[in-house]
Amino acid sequence: MSTVSVALVTGASGFIGRSLVARLQGQGTPVAVLTRQVNHVHTRGARVHVGDLATGRGISSSLFEDVGCVFHCAGEVVDPRRMRAVHVDGTARLLDAASGRTSLAPMHWVQLSSVGAYGPPPVPSARRVVDEESPEAPRGVYEETKTASDRLVRQASGHHGLSISLLRPTAVIGATMPNASVRALVAMVRRGWFMYPGPVDAVANYVHVDDVVSGLLACANHPRAAGQDFILSSDCLWTALVSHVAAWVGSA
Repeated sequence: MSTVSVALVTGASGFIGRSLVARLQGQGTPVAVLTRQVNHVHTRGARVHVGDLATGRGISSSLFEDVGCVFHCAGEVVDPRRMRAVHVDGTARLLDAASGRTSLAPMHWVQLSSVGAYGPPPVPSARRVVDEESPEAPRGVYEETKTASDRLVRQASGHHGLSISLLRPTAVIGATMPNASVRALVAMVRRGWFMYPGPVDAVANYVHVDDVVSGLLACANHPRAAGQDFILSSDCLWTALVSHVAAWVGSA
């Protein structure tokens, strides 16, 4: 990211955010972070701004000093009562602060969204293909508020020197993931309890956190990424996934 003097990361102490910060620092990019946690281990070596998107505390134009790229990775995945405050109100506050920065030099905003913006299939287990042109039909508080956040970012594109890219991954996995579903899958296969969900040619929509970080960086660096939405997934058949898990745990 040679053209970016500082990369600002929100959600830097989260599952994806901390991997992104580590990658940015590893490649020598100066990093600024917005975090609610002072002296968090994953923000060491970064310029730290203590603030809270949900309340607006600490959110000001000073966040964007020397920033050429924003990675908006902050999200609330546990408490539905906080989701609108973080995803919608918080994004609005952040965009307002960005519009008031001293320098209106070009700045690129990479929005970490969710494939949940397209909603579930109309009928459970129905076959469908979702791409970036599919209509948005979020269902659930998390999905609806994340999609509303995306719309705010799109509306801000082109104003005050801001360009944007949206990255929508499927279920993100990795060693430190908070989601327990894959661990439960491994445990079931190890015990011989696993049964295939739906048809045997069903697709498992997982993507590794390292690939998500690579996708975020590609959105920041590729000249054709501006103004685009991207779905990111490492689709594979459930049969292939379970076969690999069974071989790994010795149950094949």
